[in-house]
Amino acid sequence: MKEIKFSTIQVHPFVKFENEIHYIILQRNINSVIYPGMWQVITGKIEENETAYQAAIRELKEETNLHALNIYHIPFIGSFYDWRKDNIENIPCFAIEVENQNVILSHEHSDFKILKYEQLNKYLSLPSHIIGTEYLKKYIIDYPNPSNFKIAKK
Repeated sequence: MKEIKFSTIQVHPFVKFENEIHYIILQRNINSVIYPGMWQVITGKIEENETAYQAAIRELKEETNLHALNIYHIPFIGSFYDWRKDNIENIPCFAIEVENQNVILSHEHSDFKILKYEQLNKYLSLPSHIIGTEYLKKYIIDYPNPSNFKIAKK
């Protein structure tokens, strides 16, 4: 059987406060080569000898300075066509609950927002980010047993 390889991850951080779930999205720096100024969830590359979920935790820390409280595998594989490399990228998606909303951005981003679910579509434009968020809400936030998708940190 042929193995499917992937090199990119997608992370949907969320925080519970005021008895509600809020989602954290980032705005790419206007000087970014790819998607300048676009609002997005966290994305990043998997480093050598790193699992996809380890990359998700690392990217969360690098891009927001937030710490993972709970990490979940969203039952959805995002994808996109990279015209520069002429390949299709498959992207494992993760949801990470964080303890607080004290975001400190990396140089890759210029702004962030902490929003309710109903507000996200006003900002997100990439289909895989929108669908990933929909699956997060359906299978983790609103699901009767989200522990089915919880990843035990090693």
